[in-house]
Formats: sequence, C-alpha cells, structure tokens
Amino acid sequence: MLNLKEFLDDIKPIKYWHIKDTYYYQSEIGNHWFFKKFVTFYKNFLVDDSVVGSEAEEEVKKKFLSFCNTINDPNKKKEALNYFFNPTDFRKKLNIINFKEFNNLDGKEDVANNLYLLRLLGIGGQFYEKKKINNMLQNNKTMLEIYSNALILLKEGNKERKKNKIKITGASASASSILRDQVGPIRNYRQTFTLWGFLPNEEDGYELNEISELIYETDDELLIAALGDHQKFKMKLGRVEPELIYLKHLKKRNPENFFNKSEDFNDFEVLPSIALIEVLKELEKINQPYLNFDEYNFIINRLSPFNLKKAIELIKSIRANGWPKDFEKNNFGGNGDPKQLTNFCYGNNLKKGNKIFNEHAIIEYNDSKLKITDSVKFDYYYKFILIIKNYLSKKYKKLYEEFGEEFKRNLVVRIDSTSIDKNYIKKIKNYVNYKRERIQNFEDDPVSKWKNYTNKLDVTLLILTYTLNYCLINFEKIKKSPKNLKINLPKSLENKIEKTIFTTNIKQLVSAFLNKEADFDISKLLKSNYVEKLNEFNLEKLIKTSSTSEILDILKKQNKHNLVFFNDQIIRKRNINLMNFARLEREKSIIQGSYNNKINKLECDVCNKIVSDIKKLDCHHILPFEINGPDTLYNYSFVCKTCHNKFSHDPNHEKRVELINQLKLKNLINKKNYISMIKDKDLKKFHLDYLLNKKYIHYVQYLEFIKFFNEKIYRKQINSWNSKIGTSIKRWSRAMTTSKKKI
Repeated sequence: MLNLKEFLDDIKPIKYWHIKDTYYYQSEIGNHWFFKKFVTFYKNFLVDDSVVGSEAEEEVKKKFLSFCNTINDPNKKKEALNYFFNPTDFRKKLNIINFKEFNNLDGKEDVANNLYLLRLLGIGGQFYEKKKINNMLQNNKTMLEIYSNALILLKEGNKERKKNKIKITGASASASSILRDQVGPIRNYRQTFTLWGFLPNEEDGYELNEISELIYETDDELLIAALGDHQKFKMKLGRVEPELIYLKHLKKRNPENFFNKSEDFNDFEVLPSIALIEVLKELEKINQPYLNFDEYNFIINRLSPFNLKKAIELIKSIRANGWPKDFEKNNFGGNGDPKQLTNFCYGNNLKKGNKIFNEHAIIEYNDSKLKITDSVKFDYYYKFILIIKNYLSKKYKKLYEEFGEEFKRNLVVRIDSTSIDKNYIKKIKNYVNYKRERIQNFEDDPVSKWKNYTNKLDVTLLILTYTLNYCLINFEKIKKSPKNLKINLPKSLENKIEKTIFTTNIKQLVSAFLNKEADFDISKLLKSNYVEKLNEFNLEKLIKTSSTSEILDILKKQNKHNLVFFNDQIIRKRNINLMNFARLEREKSIIQGSYNNKINKLECDVCNKIVSDIKKLDCHHILPFEINGPDTLYNYSFVCKTCHNKFSHDPNHEKRVELINQLKLKNLINKKNYISMIKDKDLKKFHLDYLLNKKYIHYVQYLEFIKFFNEKIYRKQINSWNSKIGTSIKRWSRAMTTSKKKI
C-alpha cells in the first residue's frame, strides 16, 4: 500500500497541474456567456479594427440580440439581455468616443486597445485609482487625458488606502505602469483563453482560431457548451511551454532535494478534466462522493504519472488518519485557490452561482469541496466520459508521448536556470532527452505541435461533446422517449457538415449514453466528406461589370466563412473563384495584380516549360494551402503539374529550396508581396516562422517582417518601422554573414 507520508515528503514545489490562476468564466451567468461577449467585442474592435459608430456597432447589437432571442426560457432570456447589453447598451444610440479619437497618445496603442475593450466589457476598476480611471473611460476621456492624470489618481487612491488602513502601493509607479496594471484583467483573460486554446497565441496578433470563430458565429447555446467541453476535455498535462513551470517556489530551496532521480521528472500523463470525474466516481463507490480542495492540491495534481488507484488510496488514508502533523502545506506551492480546479470542471455539468442556470448540474464546488449533486445523471455522464477518454487516448497517443518528453526536458531546462552545481545539472540531463536532435522541419517542433493541437477543432470530439451536453439538457425527455429525438443542426454548421451525417451520429451516441456503453466503437460514426467544387458563380459576368478592386472584395467576402468538416478535421475551402480570376488575369499578362510582360503567361513559373493552354498550368499557393497559406493574388504562381507535385509531395528539403529560388528569380516571391499580405492580415506569425524555416526568407528579413507585423497587426510600438540598415519596402535586406542564429 502507498505510504502517505512518503508521498507527501516527495512533493515537488514546482510540479503540479498548472495552466493559469484566472477563471475563464463568470459563475453568475450562463454557460460560456462571458467568452461569447468577450470574443464578440474582441473580433469587432481588435481583430477587425473597427470603430464604434461604424457598422461594428450594428454588428455587435445583431450578434447579441440574435443569441439572446434563441433562449426560450423567459428568465434566462432576461438575464442574457441584461448581461450582454450592460454596461454598453448597443440597442440604444450610443454616446461613446470612437477608438481613433480615444487613441490620441503615440506609442501606447496596445494599452489603448485593452483599455477600450475594458470599457466595453465593463470589468475591472472597482477600487481606488482603478475605479477613477474606469470612470474616466465611461465619461469618454481620451488616452492622453487618462495618461496625464494617472499619477494624480494614484496619489488620491493612496490617500483612501491610508484612510482605510490598507498598504499604500505604487511608490515608484509611472503613468505607463499604472495603465498597464489597469488593463491587467484583459491581459489575464487573453492569456487564459490562449492557454486553453480558445484564442490563438498572442504572438499571432489579434486573431481568432477555429474554436473562437465558431463561438463567435453561433447563436446556439448547446454548440457553445460543446465547444467549451471540447477544449476542457482536450487539455492535457503536462504541457510543453517551459514558462508554465514556475520557479518561485524552488529558488528558495536546493533543487537537489526534490529532483535527484529519473522518476522525479515523470510527466503527469493526464487529461485533468476527465481524471477529476473518474476520481469523484471512485469516491462515490465508497459512499464519499466529494473531493476536498487540499486532497486535490496535494494529492491529485501531484501524481506523476497520474494513477487513479494510487489517488484513491492516498485520499482514503487521509480521511482515515488525517494529514501528517509535520506536513506544512504552505511549503509546497501548488494552487492556493480553486480557480484551476473549477476551470477543469466548468460547463453545463457544474453548478453556478445563479440558480436559474443550475437545472442540468450534476456536480458543484462549495465550501472547499467538489461533490456530486445528482448521482443518477452523474453515472450516465461518467460512462460517456470514458468514451471520450478512450477516443482521445487512442487518437493522440503518440502526440501525448511527445508532449510528455518535452515536459521532462523543460523541467531540466528550468532547473538548470536556477542551479550553479554543474555536476548536478550534468547528472539530471542524463535522465531526459535533453540533447534532442535538431528539429529540421517547422512542423516537428513540439511547441508548434502543441499550438496546433490546442487551436484545432477535432470534429469527432465536438460531436461527442455536443451529444454529452444534449443528453444533460434533455435527460428526462430522452429517458422517456429515446426514439423520438429532436435534433437540430446548428445554423452555424449548415455549410460545414451534412445534416444527415450530424443527426445520425448524434442519435448513435445518445443511444450509447442511455445504454452506458463506455466501450462504444467510435468507428461506427459516419465521417464527414467534403468534395471541393466550384460554386455556381458567373465570374466572367462579374469581370464585365466590376473593377478589379470590387472583384477582389466580392471574392474575398464570398469565401469569408470557408471552413468545412472533413473526417476528424475542420478544413479550409480553397477560393476557387479567386484562383480562376488570377488565371484570367494572367491571360492579360497581369501577374499578382500588376502588369508584367517579362513572364510568359504560358510558361511554368518554375521550370519554364511551355504549355499549349493556360488551363494546363496549376494555380499553386506559394505559402502552402495546407498550412493555411492565404488565398490572395500575392500568394499565387502558375506551375506545371510536375513542379506542382514536387512542391506538394517531394520531401527533399534542398530540392524544395531550388524550386523556391526559381520563384524568387522571377520576383514572384518578394518583400513587397509579404508586406502587403501582413497589412491585409493574410499572414500570421507562424507563417513567418514557416517562411524562415523553409528558406523562403533569411533571418534578417524575418526580423524585419516580425517587427512590421508587431507594429501593424498587434499594434505594439517598437520605435519606428524605418529599417536601421536602410532598406526600402521594395528591396530585400541582405543577410549578415556573421548571423549564426539557430532556428
């Protein structure tokens, strides 16, 4: 039997389940309403860079009203209208300063963006100088006015603190640091949503991913709940980001006391949201259907690898004998509050602070306990969770192993940064794959794989989580009449999946839920097949009646919602009409939007082979379509089928570089094109990483593009865009021969 004292003595101060100590929800409102509101403002005012007073104001009103009007329960609908239209009621004529007028202070645009979003969301700023700054925001004061008064407001706030016998803060604060602190809630929520995969990484600028795009689009509460659970159940620990291994609890101690043998570096190997349901089920079997917070904090989230049987043994020991007298909980770090625990459990299944939203809850967190509130429903829920666990564990087995190896390696990297004992570091490096082979391909980097894993939609998992929420919400109905199921395809999915495939799969899974088929065979589900075809669209008629800019605008809007379900993935449809337009333009010697008589329109852009008909040349995405290379004239070239196959299927890296160089020689890969694509928000940060890794660009060029991207897209002010090495927007900068940066 596992010895409790030995286990507790072996706890590592920096090794526990950790993502971020911020709630990604608000407990007094409906399921994921907070993110729905956040992402609506985020999309319209940061991603699309619109201003209040423009069509964005109408778009926000339409989105909120459309969502609220789908709620049938009058009490819930009333709560929804009150929440979504408070403190800014977009149904009324607004007296809000638009962002361009508000942002009148050079060099602070990133802070201004977040202050503006803070005002729209109506969060933060409850006390002292923060409350006063919030009042200035609500009273339409500009960024310059707020910045100029920040230190005065801090001084006034500290007078109030002194009066209330509260510690005075910010003795050496600047106006900039005060405002950065003011937008802390936005920064924390943004980081939290990123870490949970609801939003892409911050380095990609203001952007949505597949998850947030769907949540933004849909009015269906059930689909939003399913997307939330999709991210919750997909979360795997440990993660691959070294910065999430906090060192503050280790710096005061000698790491050799905690990390001195191979097993000390073990991965957690756990899907925490699923593991917690399994723990509750096992505790229910011994008539103790609850988990104390301390049991979670010092047992559950410390086991590496996580082992359900060991966890229950240790909890039994604590409940029988109590915690050892010499165990000092404050010495071992961990999660000091329940934020992360409840994040792992949040959804329709978790009881919330407002009883209106608790009709489907089966667990609750209250009085430092996570407990089962409906044992009958919980048993059905638990058995279905096992289907999800089996699916994820089987599908992502190899990927989880790779993430585990990277987690171990990162532990050593972080400890290496704190220890000066070279012999000790040399010893622990032997425990992990520290000197891994140099990563040749951009796609093989563990961090890139992790981002892809958390940001991508798994269609089968979404069908599973949709069914789970459908069964929770309609539990009594489906129990009573299992053959009379009313299943509607959410409107936002109508162009992404066939209705018959969707409803057939849901019906199969509802049956599995009711029959408690924990071993349900996922292969029985129908796969969604997408056949790429040209929409019924008269391109030639459009060309006769519209200018080039109008045509490009129409074709881009036509392909706006271009994601479809295919097997287990969500994929992007090619903009075939735009590709055909590029072909028609090429017939007039217009290449990538400009007249160019130096390129033979019937000649392959790579090997110079002449074809008899331009239709025999393939439209090739220079930045590959498979990595979300954009559909834009700047990213198209026309190549013969042989060269196209070499780009698409030949794994030889050096040969690919030769093909790329041929496109460069014809100036089809050039600086101006990439700058234009960044301005148009067609290129993301990972595209620039790919361009560097695949040798489309060299390192100095990469740095220039990153700087331009940060300023124009993420709106970070980094001095001036003017290049220090004097290159113009039309010319490539030369790579410095002394640059030996390893990528």
